[in-house]
Amino acid sequence: MSAAIQLIEEPHEFKQQLLNGIKTAKDRIYLASLYIGHSETDLLQTLDQQLKTTSVQVTILMDYFRGTRNDGGSSLQLVEQLKQKYPKRVKILLYQTPMASELYKNHVPKRFNEGLGLQHIKAYGFDNRLIISGANLSKDYFTNRQDRYLLIENEEISNYFAELIDLIGKYSWQLQNHLNPPKGIESFQRKAFRLSGYEEFTNFIEKWQSPIQIDKDVQVQPQIQLPPFFIHQDQERTLELLKSGLASDAVLHIASGYFNLPEIYQQLLFRSQNQIKILCGSPESNGFYGSKGISKYIPHAYTYLERQFLKQSRDNIQVYEYKRPGWTWHSKGIWIVSPNQLQTMIGSSNMNYRSLTRDLEAQLLIRSTNKTLNMRLEKHLESLYSQSVKVNLETLNHASRKTPLWVQFATRAIKRML
Repeated sequence: MSAAIQLIEEPHEFKQQLLNGIKTAKDRIYLASLYIGHSETDLLQTLDQQLKTTSVQVTILMDYFRGTRNDGGSSLQLVEQLKQKYPKRVKILLYQTPMASELYKNHVPKRFNEGLGLQHIKAYGFDNRLIISGANLSKDYFTNRQDRYLLIENEEISNYFAELIDLIGKYSWQLQNHLNPPKGIESFQRKAFRLSGYEEFTNFIEKWQSPIQIDKDVQVQPQIQLPPFFIHQDQERTLELLKSGLASDAVLHIASGYFNLPEIYQQLLFRSQNQIKILCGSPESNGFYGSKGISKYIPHAYTYLERQFLKQSRDNIQVYEYKRPGWTWHSKGIWIVSPNQLQTMIGSSNMNYRSLTRDLEAQLLIRSTNKTLNMRLEKHLESLYSQSVKVNLETLNHASRKTPLWVQFATRAIKRML
């Protein structure tokens, strides 16, 4: 296996590597996540201990809406004690989409105002090591929520994400004695705010446009999607990858935590003769399954979208649903497998409309001819299929999978928010 890349397979291993990374970091720690679960006190205690015994600098980036939502305690309440204790060495950043006006923020419940867009990047850095993932920092992601994780030891890759997080921080709320908004996010200045971000993020992309060679047979290319700032690099690179992969005789695998593939991707798949396998979640593995209120119908919405996709598919496209008892599904990515090379995308993007048009996303495109690494990546992919069941239209048309008519209409209306 590549000496610079380590595959993490299980949620408990993910948490252990996070704690190990924090305990061994001497210069910098950065944690970019949607939120931190308010019960993750051991994570905060480990950060506190490392701050106490070293001169390490800590940066935490979360989403503003999710980070301030109070479900028995908020992420912000959890981390602000670190800022109070180490004010010069801890930076707390809360990104708020500039698409949310003050009027919208003040009159729409917090759980729903997240629909406009989120900080969705999941990157965890410790000096020159990075864990790239789609997983957040909370109990279920450390126990029984299936995701993907790679630990990469490379200074350039770690520098890339450290710079990216600092740059997003310029367009985020910052915690000092209180939360301070980024300059220009006010409604009357939002267009200039977004254009300023476009300029800075474009310069950032130009600086980091070359692939990074982390081993003689492994190349890594980071990519970002920042729709509020008119940055669509991840979308462009994903299209290029799909086109090149489908132009060969490679087998294509796509996984999504919330399967809602946009038309620009769907049409490429429907025109292809390649073997294509889709991995998504069963209703029972959806994080909203059995929830209270209107959100309990979200698994019905994804069944409807899956059914619509299968109606247009040909026999070369197979769909599998993850169905592991007691577990939920959150994995995402692309694998293009050919005899001498494996290409995979790993990161935060679900390859759905939200990822393309609303949320901040970051991924790595890894191209590998390393036989050992490729074998490990394929073995992990096979383990996901082993806990999944193949479905077809007959499966989804069964009475047990019936989608209420009003959910079908609602799903069509809000498709670009899913």
